[in-house]
Amino acid sequence: MDKPDNAAGTWVTLADAAAALRVSDRTIRRRMRDGSLPYRKEGARLWIQLADAVRGNVDIGSPGGHAADRAALLADVARLADLVTRLEAERDYLRAALAQALALQQARLGAPRRPWRWPWQRE
Repeated sequence: MDKPDNAAGTWVTLADAAAALRVSDRTIRRRMRDGSLPYRKEGARLWIQLADAVRGNVDIGSPGGHAADRAALLADVARLADLVTRLEAERDYLRAALAQALALQQARLGAPRRPWRWPWQRE
């Protein structure tokens, strides 16, 4: 079948729309279902109109077709950066405590002993 005739936008197949928008086929189908991507079914083939998505009226990348709140994302990034800093400090503390405990254990045990063997076993 040929592409649908309509000057309002570019009609492409489902796979081509997914490739052009860099999303999965499932995302394209979800956008078709919620009405944010116009489509037409001719026989067994689905045609998706990309004019709105190309102009930026439809935000394909974010859930629900809404743009993410930039300020909230920046706040999350700052919070996570602070968490990473605190966890790195805790990791360094725990490494030092472990090294100290291992040194103390080795000092108490002395030199490592030879493993026990039966008298008839050879080394």
